[in-house]
Amino acid sequence: MALPYWGGKSRIAQVIARRIVDDSNSHRTTYVEPFAGMASVACATMHIRRFERVVLNDSDERVCAYLHALCNTVWMPEKIPFPSESEWIRMR
Repeated sequence: MALPYWGGKSRIAQVIARRIVDDSNSHRTTYVEPFAGMASVACATMHIRRFERVVLNDSDERVCAYLHALCNTVWMPEKIPFPSESEWIRMR
């Protein structure tokens, strides 16, 4: 999930993630990222090692609101009503 973001770390996320995992003790259960942005480093880190708790923060309130909504939304695509073909044609 790498959305374009000014100052983004997505190009080097794998390198940073490997460094985080290599430098962290295996008994640590919480991952904290103070400058999350679009969370590319957090996502890359979670692919290498799972943490029980993830704390993401950013100085931009809009980014925090986005991350909060993304992490706290229950995604249930099966509950989304899709229109039939005839309804789709009528709505166009």
